[in-house]
Amino acid sequence: MSQGLILPALSAAEEPSATMLRQFGLLGLLRRGLVPYYQALLQEPDQRLRVAAIVALLELKAIWSTQADLVLAHANHGAVKRRAFPFFLSVFEYGLAEQVARTASEDVDALLAERQLAELRLDYKTMTDLDIALFLAHGSPEHLWSAEAHADLAGGWRVAVPIYALSLLARPNESLRLVIRDGVAVIDRLGDRPTERSAAQLGSLLAR
Repeated sequence: MSQGLILPALSAAEEPSATMLRQFGLLGLLRRGLVPYYQALLQEPDQRLRVAAIVALLELKAIWSTQADLVLAHANHGAVKRRAFPFFLSVFEYGLAEQVARTASEDVDALLAERQLAELRLDYKTMTDLDIALFLAHGSPEHLWSAEAHADLAGGWRVAVPIYALSLLARPNESLRLVIRDGVAVIDRLGDRPTERSAAQLGSLLAR
């Protein structure tokens, strides 16, 4: 595990809109690569984003030695646990791997059952919440994309926008195309429907 600098803590008094705008500014770090971006995302107070960052950094094998305690603190989420155990084994940190193995995490089957029952009731708000819970428990971005669709059904684009933002920030490489394709209706209602050219330009900007 490599070492690095600890970024300064963020203010806890930010307004939601200001938080979202500041978080979108982090996407500029993608020009330097995924590791700098996700290391910065670790500093976010939103636990969902911290879990997404830890998951990505474990997959990239880019967790610093000073961040082991942070990983252990989030191993109660299955998305982290299932990736942290093999990561610690790969760097011969057997004690840390044992701590991960002994940490209880979510019951994915129970969450899936709740999610299915909510679907039978057409309870889109509960489905959205459980989709996000399943992302934390499993780590697959498909659960975030499902949350986007259900949030839109639950309350329209105003309710869905924060979920689209969460999805984009959590998995920008995989979410950008979906935001442009599936998020057209959201952008259109705001009066700014993207063209194919503008979509390509946005994708090119984030790929630099």
